[in-house]
Amino acid sequence: MPTSSTSRASTCGFEQLRGRRPPRPVRDAHLRRRSEHACSAAGESVDSGLEAEALLLLGEVYLKMHKFQDARESFTVLLQDYPRSPLVVQATNYLAYMKERGV
Repeated sequence: MPTSSTSRASTCGFEQLRGRRPPRPVRDAHLRRRSEHACSAAGESVDSGLEAEALLLLGEVYLKMHKFQDARESFTVLLQDYPRSPLVVQATNYLAYMKERGV
């Protein structure tokens, strides 16, 4: 049994993550569109609102990390997939901010 935190991390697989870019499952799932969600009679997707919030937060993180293309994609997907969300205003403002700054 490992006695130090370093050896414990190695046995848990954390050693493999050093120096690598972590996967982006949240972003990738939303970029593939939400075809598996339940649909209403009108054919619109039913959601909890958390998906739009996750996309906004993801875009904000990418913006802070200076990953401007990823941020733009997150905000754009929010606008396209959740046009009735109250978070559309914030996503639009972020996109305008990025355009003003030329990023």
